[in-house]
Amino acid sequence: MSALPKFIEFPTTMIKVPNEYIVKFKPALASNHREAIVDLFKTEDVYHMEPLASMGGVDARGPNELTVITKQLYDGIIVKADLERLVTLRANPGIEYIAENAGNLKTFGGKKTQQLGSDVESKWALSRISNRGRFRVGNATFSYPESAGAGVQIFIVDSGVNPTMEGYPAVAKELPKGRVWEGYSAVKGEQPHDDHTGHGTWMAGIAGGSLSGVARKSELISVKVTGESGGAPTGSVGGIFKGLDWIFRNAKDKTRSIINMNGGADAFDPLDELCSKLDEAGFYVVVASGQGTSEANISTLSPTRCPKVITVGALDKNDTKPPWANVGNIMFWAPGMDVLRLGPYNPPNGSSPAAALVSGMIALYLGENARISKPRLLEQMRKGGDVLENGKGWVVPLVPGVLSAD
Repeated sequence: MSALPKFIEFPTTMIKVPNEYIVKFKPALASNHREAIVDLFKTEDVYHMEPLASMGGVDARGPNELTVITKQLYDGIIVKADLERLVTLRANPGIEYIAENAGNLKTFGGKKTQQLGSDVESKWALSRISNRGRFRVGNATFSYPESAGAGVQIFIVDSGVNPTMEGYPAVAKELPKGRVWEGYSAVKGEQPHDDHTGHGTWMAGIAGGSLSGVARKSELISVKVTGESGGAPTGSVGGIFKGLDWIFRNAKDKTRSIINMNGGADAFDPLDELCSKLDEAGFYVVVASGQGTSEANISTLSPTRCPKVITVGALDKNDTKPPWANVGNIMFWAPGMDVLRLGPYNPPNGSSPAAALVSGMIALYLGENARISKPRLLEQMRKGGDVLENGKGWVVPLVPGVLSAD
């Protein structure tokens, strides 16, 4: 007799999304049995993740009661189920597991040289990733390849990206039309350009802003997975699943696509599995390590603990880890304090800006060499970066072409 599906409950630190579940099918499940499970929910409005004609559109269908995730990425569905249908699911031996959905996400060629001038204090991070050693006002320059990430897509999985944010004219200059696209919103009633907190817009500006970002010719695509309710940010792991599935289906070239993630959850195997699949497909999955009132180990968080993602920690101007920054198996460290004030988000600190800087740097490498393999690119970033003198082997990656100070 086949084993019944495992039921995964989220820890009490997360807020459950009522009656919503992530369902994973067993690998050997026959297609007709898979369809029979889906048919349980056919009375609802079914949402199949289909590719859009272009990156410039909004998926007007939106997330509905049943989402069928593409089989190549994650063979399963996200459903709203009453008690009767949940009991039916839990008795089906063709299902590997059923996981509660939960919210309350954790928010955590030639060369050009830009003189940062009087604005150096707000752009010190650019100087740090372009020059060896600790930040020094005398080294207030940002040098980057002329290719500037051209042909590379950076997907901002966040609170939305609004390039015309009212009251913040600098945003429109950093995020011009033609490089910033509305992709997908997993939040009902909200569009990809709706950004109530400004966090996603800030991330886009750091990764690829035209004047103060890293990869200034990259494409920036908004994938909105958090919204706002009652003045507080909201989102769910199921929303992240939907957003990542949309990226999988719509990226122009998976090997030249970067997923920048700034939301996460408590340890959750399905989310780690999904990110591993994205890595295997060729995507660069860059994840902020997170922060709190005191440092925590990323081994307790998803997808930061996933060995396939590129986890980034935060440093201050002295190349020192702030007391709130998480620790653990972190691949790269980058500036995370006072990084580019853009839009309403405040204060401009955290591991999120550090991750956005690394996403931009990966885009620069891909812009310089379209055929470079992922292992080779990451090896170049490790070997070409600054190894901090803290005895821990922490690496601060640098933009392509930075020479040794010797």
